[in-house]
Amino acid sequence: MRVPRQKRLLDRDLLDTYHHMACLVCGSKPSDPAHIQSRGAGGDDTDQNVMPLCRRHHTEQGQIGITTFANKYLSVKLYLESKGWYWDEKNKLRKM
Repeated sequence: MRVPRQKRLLDRDLLDTYHHMACLVCGSKPSDPAHIQSRGAGGDDTDQNVMPLCRRHHTEQGQIGITTFANKYLSVKLYLESKGWYWDEKNKLRKM
């Protein structure tokens, strides 16, 4: 028996809000609402799962991965921790 996939939460207003924020890395505007847990991995459009990144830094984050990206930019790591994210003993990003 096939289990139906849970429908992803989409919050257009939240995404629009993040679009007007400054990039966490360089401060430029507008920003992409970048998902911490990707939409493909089931990440929802919630305040705890979105961060503002300019297009350049959003692309970089997608290319090198969230853990490497957060280790490269302290501002991102601190932001993630403030939203309740942490790294487990296997260096995997987890939500508290």
